[in-house]
Amino acid sequence: MVVIMKSFKILLFNISYCLGFDGSIWQYVLHFYRYFFCSKKIQRRVLNELALLMKKTNPDLCCLIEIESHQLEKHGYSFYDAATKYGKKSILPLIPFFKGKCNGFLSKKNIPFQKHYLTRGGKKLVYELFLPGNLSVFLVHLSLSSKMRKKQFEELGHFVHNKKVIICGDFNIWKGIRELDDFLRMHDLKMMGYPTFPAHRPKKILDVFVYSRNLDVKKITVFKEVKISDHLPVLLKISL
Repeated sequence: MVVIMKSFKILLFNISYCLGFDGSIWQYVLHFYRYFFCSKKIQRRVLNELALLMKKTNPDLCCLIEIESHQLEKHGYSFYDAATKYGKKSILPLIPFFKGKCNGFLSKKNIPFQKHYLTRGGKKLVYELFLPGNLSVFLVHLSLSSKMRKKQFEELGHFVHNKKVIICGDFNIWKGIRELDDFLRMHDLKMMGYPTFPAHRPKKILDVFVYSRNLDVKKITVFKEVKISDHLPVLLKISL
């Protein structure tokens, strides 16, 4: 019997709340006010570019980081969810600057999912999406603090232990990919990533895919021409 493997594509993108920065210092300096007020025109431009990217790449699953709740649009996808990244008991969503700050996903098909919450760090939300073949996709956004990230990796290990997994997200590994060495070794995982930050001159590998060794990963693509965020979008193609 010939087993036909189906291609599955996951688009990962930190869209930085649709502020339209490309990561260059002069933009941060000249347009810092966007963190407090960003025009609908700028947000619409970013969302339109995102729609074009999704049309071009046609992902089965789109994982979005740093999106406001009102910015999540279906783009023809039938199943979606977004939730505050700070956790159920956090007071941060009550503060105007942090209100509505979410992570979320869009999927072509209805897929079961679960929301986990880390106990440490400000950004606590961890999505787990259940794909065919007992494959779990985790979407994470980890702390800016290296000490806190280490603790979060330990806790994340409890979620992924003895599972077939893909973990994607903004890992914020500012000290480099060696931060992942212990985590990868302990859970027999591989990492695939390329520089994605800052978008105008990418040097840091922040937005990565970590996955079980027995997965058939075909290709990863970073879209360097898409500069609607200070992060670059990344597309992973696997066979299920």
